[in-house]
This record gives sequence, C-alpha cells and structure tokens, in this order.
Amino acid sequence: MHGVEIVYTGRDSHIELQLRENGVNLSNYAPITRVKATFGASAIDSDVNPEWLDWTGSSLVIKAGLAGLTAGKYSVKVESWDTDNSNGVVWTESLQVVVRA
Repeated sequence: MHGVEIVYTGRDSHIELQLRENGVNLSNYAPITRVKATFGASAIDSDVNPEWLDWTGSSLVIKAGLAGLTAGKYSVKVESWDTDNSNGVVWTESLQVVVRA
C-alpha cells in the first residue's frame, strides 16, 4: 500500500514525518511546544502522553504503536503549537495510517 503508514499495536512502530512549510522541510523543530495526532476519536497529545511524540531531532516521530490505538484505517490529523502559533498549525488531515493488532 503506497503512501500508507502501517503501525502494529504494542510494538515499536513509529511514524516519522518531515513537516513542510511553503514546500520546504521545517529546519527547526525546537520552537514547537505541543503536538497532537488525532486518529479518529483517539488522540496522541504531547500534553497528555509526551513519551509518544518526539520532535527533538529533524523530524516528528509519532510512537503510535505504543499508544493503544484500536486496529483500523485512519486519516490522521497532525497539529502543532509554538510561541508564534498559539492557536496551532494543522500540518495535515490526510496522513493515511493502518493500525494492526
């Protein structure tokens, strides 16, 4: 399945994303203060479970396999907040993810 991320529950199945702004990879993730990835009715939120999200490097890593998500197909919404964007930025609402048990 091209363009679809596969995640296995209870496994170290991570999704690594390069966030892009105006067609260019985001070069500095340090200003980000919060990240939220919404899988249907479930959310992985750094304010609640910071260990499931990592943006300390040159990408955003969503540790979805550890989050106890229900198996299924999702169009995931990815958002972030920083001091310049206190209302948040929606990076995508169409990240395709299949969660398998």
